[in-house]
Amino acid sequence: MRLYHFTSLIHLVHIEREGITRGEIPITRDDLENGVWFTNQKSPFGTGVSIGSSRTSSGGYFADKSSVCITVEISDDDPLLKRWPIYAKERCVSTSWYRTLDNAAGGGSMNFYLYLGTVPLEWIVEVEKFRFPNPEEVPYIRKAQAGTLEYRTASNDEKILN
Repeated sequence: MRLYHFTSLIHLVHIEREGITRGEIPITRDDLENGVWFTNQKSPFGTGVSIGSSRTSSGGYFADKSSVCITVEISDDDPLLKRWPIYAKERCVSTSWYRTLDNAAGGGSMNFYLYLGTVPLEWIVEVEKFRFPNPEEVPYIRKAQAGTLEYRTASNDEKILN
């Protein structure tokens, strides 16, 4: 199954070393579990993904999780892959909290999946870096080839990082 994970450039550094390992599943307002979020939608718009970077009132930082789209291939029958609506029922997420999360995600909960383990680098098919506010412009594409990750510009295929 081809799925998409949105993240920030800051988090991409960790992903390149260890695969996709972290994510927050809000079971309640105060109870978080670890799991990696995916969607079957290629665009971050209307998914609830934070678009644009910002500072919090306490001086913290919200990373722009719309700046990188990681495409992965995960086996449909992998027991660690869960559809979010089904997992929410299994974990007894309250109806009101589920609605709150669904509204934050633009009403698209049916499009979300969770992976309850580490997604290894070998499953990454492509990484696209977006330069917003022009979402149709995709300046960089990175592909996983033979176990190594390479960055290339989309326009002239010039290698910029390895």
